Amino acid sequence: MKNFSTLLALLLACCGVLGAQNFDLANGRLPVASLDGLWRFHTGDNPAWADTSFDDSQWQLLRSDQDWAKQGYKGYSGMAWYRFRVTIPAGIDDVSICLPYILTSYEVYADGQRIGVLGTMPPDPIPYSNWGNRIFSLPRAQGSARQVEIAIRVWHWPAWADYEGGGPGTGGSLIGSTAEIQRSYAEYLAARCWSLSTHVILPLLQTLAAIAVLVLFLLRRSEHEYLWFSLFLAFSAAAGWATLYEGLQVARIMLINPLTYTLGFPCVGLAQLAFYRQLLKARRSPLYWISLACLLAALAYGLLALLTTLIVTSPSQFFLIFSLTMLPGYLWMILLLFLRAAAH
Repeated sequence: MKNFSTLLALLLACCGVLGAQNFDLANGRLPVASLDGLWRFHTGDNPAWADTSFDDSQWQLLRSDQDWAKQGYKGYSGMAWYRFRVTIPAGIDDVSICLPYILTSYEVYADGQRIGVLGTMPPDPIPYSNWGNRIFSLPRAQGSARQVEIAIRVWHWPAWADYEGGGPGTGGSLIGSTAEIQRSYAEYLAARCWSLSTHVILPLLQTLAAIAVLVLFLLRRSEHEYLWFSLFLAFSAAAGWATLYEGLQVARIMLINPLTYTLGFPCVGLAQLAFYRQLLKARRSPLYWISLACLLAALAYGLLALLTTLIVTSPSQFFLIFSLTMLPGYLWMILLLFLRAAAH
């Protein structure tokens, strides 16, 4: 027992001599760097601008967290380039870059090698919506520290130039080890999905309600107001789902916008006209026929834009056209409800 006590005392003494573990902040930093800052910028297009040997010292400096319209290039559309240099330390071989949304389509180059593209670039550009961050992997390299020249070739849709600037529209650009970039992207995607939760709840409720009302119509076939109300809810839900898809995926603007407006505006308006006329037993007045003609014309216009490339208009023009075509229908419905209320 005495020997055991002596051994225990020696151990405690040794523990007192030992120091606590030393934590090195320099070694504990995450291998990720923000790219928010000043990037070299130039309008026009030249394949040589992706080359590492190109001298861009005369290019203008623009902030990477604002589009170029806010920095002296309002109304500019077409081609432009960004360039910046990144120093990658030794020991980080698998590197990726995460870029925020850039309007409208763009390509990314690393040391002259194209590492990714979003959308369709000239000579046959197609406008895409890409309201979200995207990840691009740099070519793998082993060895000592190195510098990488990043070049971004941007094409901005002319239809958006009057009210949306080209290039990066917000901050949040990152570069670092692929594992950390993917982890950061997963957190961003979760936050974005949560921010769009209201766009999920409303279409979901409308879809469920449309099914429930359709069941009521199948049980009572003579009451057609159930059918029209079910179609009204179904078309509204379809427009909501299309809007949600645009917020989460890379989609062709001239596909999503006609699809949204074709389903969301004219079809909803037609279903509303039929529902109120059936429910309130309204007569077909001149305003009713005008409303019907406007909605059918809007539907034809949307289908033509959806199925062909003959009509190329901006989203604001789409919104204006379909808003004007729905105005007579809303006037007819408001007038009908007012007359029915006054009669009682």
